[in-house]
Amino acid sequence: MDEKASSMDELGTSVNRFSISTEINKSRLLSFPRFLMENSNGGRFGNIVASNFRQIAGEGTKSLLFDAIFYRDQYQATVRLKLESPMEAEVFSRQGDNARFLRRLEDYLLLSLQFFEELVRSETVYITFVPGSEPTSRVRSRRPILERLFSGNMLMLILVFFVIAAIIFTTLYSLLGAFLTPIVLLAILLSIMLSAGKIMAVRSDWRITAEHPELAIVEMHLDSGRSAGFMTQYGPILPALKRDIYDLIAMRGRSANTDDIIYLFKKYGIQVTREQIVFKMINIHELVSRSAERFNMPTPTIVVTRNFKPNAAATGFTKHLATMLITIGLLIQLDKRETELVVGHELSHLRFGDPAILFSIFSVEYLLRLFVFYEYIVNFSLLYLIFIFWLIFFFGKFLETRADLEAALILKDPKTMATSLKKIGFRRLMQDTNFIEGRTSSFGDWMAFDAHPPIGFRIRRLESLDIS
Repeated sequence: MDEKASSMDELGTSVNRFSISTEINKSRLLSFPRFLMENSNGGRFGNIVASNFRQIAGEGTKSLLFDAIFYRDQYQATVRLKLESPMEAEVFSRQGDNARFLRRLEDYLLLSLQFFEELVRSETVYITFVPGSEPTSRVRSRRPILERLFSGNMLMLILVFFVIAAIIFTTLYSLLGAFLTPIVLLAILLSIMLSAGKIMAVRSDWRITAEHPELAIVEMHLDSGRSAGFMTQYGPILPALKRDIYDLIAMRGRSANTDDIIYLFKKYGIQVTREQIVFKMINIHELVSRSAERFNMPTPTIVVTRNFKPNAAATGFTKHLATMLITIGLLIQLDKRETELVVGHELSHLRFGDPAILFSIFSVEYLLRLFVFYEYIVNFSLLYLIFIFWLIFFFGKFLETRADLEAALILKDPKTMATSLKKIGFRRLMQDTNFIEGRTSSFGDWMAFDAHPPIGFRIRRLESLDIS
């Protein structure tokens, strides 16, 4: 990659600009240009081809310059990307502005950045805790089964319950008979659904309350290729280091700073620089409570789990029995506003009683199948079950779309809602040819056995909203 100065006068007229938030500090961002050049399919992204990558210095920061051609419109431009957080992209072209190119360019840079951030996260040590709550130094490599179940989407949760019910049915049938067995089963499953929030809270790492509203996150970014050796050398002392950091923040609160954290690392013989350490406090209770107030709802029980997959999930038969689960991955990968929109999506499910609606649909279908349709479907019961569950999943797609739209409209930020979905689903998007090419989702995408509509459709629908 060339690294040389370039005159802005040679680039043409500045026609547009946009910014992209990133969790990565400035020093690590300097490696992004090479990553972009080596890992972006030769600079091809749909109808965009990027080439001639070079770095320039100026205005107190380094920037990446590259040329781009948008073959759909035969549009040519030069893009300058400032390597700082947030990253600012500026488009120069003698052909004026082009909205279609700008959208494709933003997708190209945002999705590429997500892959780069994933690489950086794999070389980062995270220390997380809730100040004031019981500290924990345990490290888990796998998520417990109950956590995976209750932090998934609600449709899959209900489906699993009914699979379990089918297994229990054979046990109870001989005791209760054909009439009482399904009714007793539904009563058992209903009690589990009513208790789902409490079960989720018990199995999670931290309970967020008004008394303990914040989560502390300390990130130590390692040099490339150093992570395996670091854990071998320093892994045994990390619990003690975490305890000291916990005590520091418990004593000093928000007055604690990065220099204090660095001092503790060096106390344990770990040499770090300011560029390697990120320290932040996130007031999760305030974030969720503010969103709940906008939805005219009580604040749900809030729990946080040390799962690095970005996700949020809400369960509860009514909004007064609701529990909101947020993963560490979501808080790391998304910024505060993006997290707020994801929380809003889950609050929409609770506001409309989606868990109760889906449970009712499953229950009614279950009873009809046993008491009304059984003699008609007994010879092709497997095909019937596949069809009926696909149909319920298809209905679930509309609940997800409505939750997207309501969160975007109530919180008045559809673009940020779309950006959140891109960051969470970047791997799927990179494999979605229709999204990359700027086309609408196909019929096959909608027919998939998935409770969510095509992610590309969700994003484009949100981006098309005009709430001005």
